[in-house]
Amino acid sequence: MNVIDTTIQAAYIQGVLGFLGALIGAIVLIISIRITARNTLNAHKLEKLAEAKRDMYVELVGEWHKYINIIYSYKLKEEQDFYDDLLKAHLDLNAILHKSSFISIPEIKLELIEAVTSLSIKFQKIVPLTSYWFIYNQDASNEMRKKKMDVELEILRTMRSTAEKFLNLEIALRKELGVKNDLSIEAKIRKLSIRNAELAERCIEQQTS
Repeated sequence: MNVIDTTIQAAYIQGVLGFLGALIGAIVLIISIRITARNTLNAHKLEKLAEAKRDMYVELVGEWHKYINIIYSYKLKEEQDFYDDLLKAHLDLNAILHKSSFISIPEIKLELIEAVTSLSIKFQKIVPLTSYWFIYNQDASNEMRKKKMDVELEILRTMRSTAEKFLNLEIALRKELGVKNDLSIEAKIRKLSIRNAELAERCIEQQTS
């Protein structure tokens, strides 16, 4: 093999190696781009999921407080208007609980489903209680007044236990969203809520005594 052939072969080998190097580099670049794109897409999906959770959980808390306000509005509304509003609020709250459970982590999903069950049980208790109140409210006698007060007291006690459950749920939702929970502040809020409920119950008890 002469010098020319050797030079040609060396150039050929160098060219092949250069081509392979460029090809490998291109493949690595493509793989890198695909991995980056996939990671970016996954990050985008997680970000969108976090936003959806935030919006849905905020809506859930809003629907819960609206539900509570409607229940306590039975003294201020006509009977049919009250039940129309109550049913709508109950269905709206039930729907957002189910929607929230669809995108939540398993632990939160369990709490949300338990809240749905508790909500249904309390609803079935609140409806007849308020119905009795509207009946008793039509009679101004002392006997009916006492019965009406007894119903008001039972409504307060029923909603008190439900409120405590939802307060725990709110704390769990904030934790999942990464919102800092201050246990000392939460304890004070819980204590204040219990005290207000007890005060309302005592006021009714004093009126019936």
